[in-house]
Order: sequence, then structure tokens, then C-alpha cells
Amino acid sequence: MLSNTNQIHYDYFTAQFLAQTPYLSLESFFTKAYYSQNIGLRKPDIEVFEYILKDAGIKAEETLFIDDSYTNFPNAEKLGMKIYLLKPGMLIEDIDYKSFH
Repeated sequence: MLSNTNQIHYDYFTAQFLAQTPYLSLESFFTKAYYSQNIGLRKPDIEVFEYILKDAGIKAEETLFIDDSYTNFPNAEKLGMKIYLLKPGMLIEDIDYKSFH
């Protein structure tokens, strides 16, 4: 997971998540969470995608980047990632992942 955020927003959405779900953390759904305030990099800069690919040891062409803003896609695509726009009201569970293989 990659999120452009700061500590104030992180604290707020973490509190909301804990209050509204039975889960311990949003991060528990991911292998690793990358927050811009922790890594010093932000979307849509190409360096953030390069950093994550290297750190996670994953290949761009095997990576699906899901975001809610088209502005974050060009550099991910440049590196060879597949992209998917998550539209308002959609859930990640609604995505047909088979179409990306």
C-alpha cells in the first residue's frame, strides 16, 4: 500500500478505521505499507514507484497499481505497471483481477 499522507491525516484515518471496523489496522491487509511521511517520497513522482519496487523486490510488469486519481498513473505506467482507476463507490473487491494476467 502506498499513501500520500502526513502524520495528522494518518492519526485521523487510523482512529476512524479502528472505530468503524473490527480490524486492528489498515496495514494488516497489506504485506507492507508505504506512507509518504515515512519514506520522504510522494505520488506521482517516479522515484516513489522505483523505491517501492526495489524495496518490495517486485517487478513493475507484475504489479497492479490501484488509485483513485489519474494523475498518479503516468509514472507508474512508464515503469511498466498495470493501472486501475478505483472510481467513487467502488470497492477493491469489485475489481476483476483476472483481466490483468
